[in-house]
Amino acid sequence: MLLGLLLAVLLLSIYGVRLDVNGFHDDYLAKKKTDSIKGIFILLVFLSHSLRYVSKSGYPFAGLGDSAYCSFFAVLTQLTVVMFLFYSGYGVYESLKTRGWDYVKKMPWRRLLTTLLNFDVAVVIYVLLCLALGITITLKEGLIALTAWQCIGLDQWGIFFMDNWYIFVILLCYLATYIVLRSQSRKRLFHVVGIFALCLSGVVALAQSRGNFWYNTLLCFPLGVLYSAYKEPIEAFLKRYYWAALAVSVTLLAAIFVLFSTVALPNLYQLPNNIFCMVFAMVVVITTMKFGIGNPVLHWLGGHLFPIFIYMRLPMIFMEYQSPSIISTYPLLFILTSLAVTLLIAHFYKHCEIRL
Repeated sequence: MLLGLLLAVLLLSIYGVRLDVNGFHDDYLAKKKTDSIKGIFILLVFLSHSLRYVSKSGYPFAGLGDSAYCSFFAVLTQLTVVMFLFYSGYGVYESLKTRGWDYVKKMPWRRLLTTLLNFDVAVVIYVLLCLALGITITLKEGLIALTAWQCIGLDQWGIFFMDNWYIFVILLCYLATYIVLRSQSRKRLFHVVGIFALCLSGVVALAQSRGNFWYNTLLCFPLGVLYSAYKEPIEAFLKRYYWAALAVSVTLLAAIFVLFSTVALPNLYQLPNNIFCMVFAMVVVITTMKFGIGNPVLHWLGGHLFPIFIYMRLPMIFMEYQSPSIISTYPLLFILTSLAVTLLIAHFYKHCEIRL
């Protein structure tokens, strides 16, 4: 039954796909196209999060379809957010190339403060939900949560209320970018190396006190910066050796995956996993050069990424506390209802979004 959800995402993803047999889609990194890719992955993030509630509810997962559904997300894990980070890094550096120093000067409030304030609004809403459900939140917990360093509690099944880790990481990446660009150096190599170095320092720092999901995809952001900084030579190389580059990337991705599955690798600050995620990002980018992915639905979803990502747990938590039997008895109804409410929230989000 649940496998049908994945099939629906697959059908939505391939609807409108255009293969350029003799050439390339030069707009493969345009906002409309990247929003469409993000639209696919935000749907997968939603299904992955809802699966946790279904699993905790005691749903038996009977049948081959349910098992395949669970196995898919067990393999996918953090890959769902890889393209969010890559496209963010790419977008930031593209903005620098088009707007120059004026863009850098505005980063502290346009990127950092705006993101944090919109997240803080969500924190307040989740706090109100906690109070309505009888969940105690201390003042200290609430204040720390406003920094995205700590989540607003755990629910009765031990599931986090919010994905604060991603907001903290993206703010860290923005800050690293601002620090490097603030030097006013015009050298691309300095920008790329500096942002990579600061982001790597962030990986090491987070490894001291946070779970590996906080930092095992982080280096995809500076990879996006690298791609933007050297876009012309990278594109020229990929277009000249397209099929070879795609084959090598896919083979490398599969080889690393097999290595992860068969060998107990040392943690090394999750650098092996970061490398795996960066290769995955490149596979997606190379693929979209030939296969134009996008339709109005995916574009809309990707364009409303923030409210969908941040608020998707609201209906899930509410139903968990108010009608827990629905989750175990009618998981499909639970997932579709949660999705409908989330999309409704995303639709009206623009009316209360903070813009600086």
